This record gives sequence, structure tokens and C-alpha cells, in this order.
Amino acid sequence: MDYAEIVRSTPHNNFEAGIACKFVRISHNKGIKLYRDEHTCDKTYNMQMSASLEGLAPKVFEKFYIPDTTHGYGYITETVDDTVCSVYHQHQTMMCGLHGYSRPHVNYPCYTPERIRIRDELNRIGISGDDLHYQNLGILSNGELVCIDFSEMSWLNEN
Repeated sequence: MDYAEIVRSTPHNNFEAGIACKFVRISHNKGIKLYRDEHTCDKTYNMQMSASLEGLAPKVFEKFYIPDTTHGYGYITETVDDTVCSVYHQHQTMMCGLHGYSRPHVNYPCYTPERIRIRDELNRIGISGDDLHYQNLGILSNGELVCIDFSEMSWLNEN
């Protein structure tokens, strides 16, 4: 697949942007994460890969470089169906466990034990989970809660 062509042909307003990353969905279950520099791309890719092997993050696939763009360092990632913030804001009047709603979690308090579990598991595998707020949590198609943003995290053994 020609990722450069996809990135260059995607309208700017189709990208979601975070502090360090731009994201665009390229299929039902895959997306592209793009970074300004190789170091940040490599760091987040390696952290997400380690976390995904433990079921704590979406899977990652190949990395690539697109010259002549501001965010030219990227990789392919499995996508989430939704983020915790998105679910919360769409359904803020609903309560956890309310019948008729298909998702197992609806609002922030319901996610707290899982968020803490994910943070503790990230710490166990050597990743600081200190930036694991609700905008950095996503829901995979199987309903699993995962970390979707590693850009502000660090390896625990880094000096």
C-alpha cells in the first residue's frame, strides 16, 4: 500500500491531531499514526508494540517514512471503535449497567478500575503509565479497553 499517497491525498481536516501525533483511519480496523520526528515515532511504536503483546494496546504493523511532509514518520496501527471520552460525551446521561446499551462501559467512573489495571500492567512491563487519562483510552472491537497514546509516556528504566 502506498502510505505516502494516502497521506498526501487525505484532506487535512480528516486527520485527528494530538500533542505529538496525527492520526487518520485508512480502513475499518487500521489507521496511520504520523509524527514529526523519527525518535518519537520509534519510541511510541516500541511502547505500543510491547503493550499490544500484553493486550494493553492496539496491534502495530509496519513503520514507514514519507519525505517532504511535516509529519513524515509513521506506522500502521489497529484502530479502536471509540475512545472513553467520546463514549462518555455521547452518552453522558446514561449510567453504567443501564439496560439497552451494548457497551460494557459508559462513563468515567465505570472505567476507573480498568484504567488503574492498565496503568499497573504498563508499569509492570516497564512503561510509565502516568499519562493514562481518559482521552488516551480506547475500546477495541472486542470491547477491551486499551491505551492508545504513548507519546507522553516513558520507559521506566530511562534516565
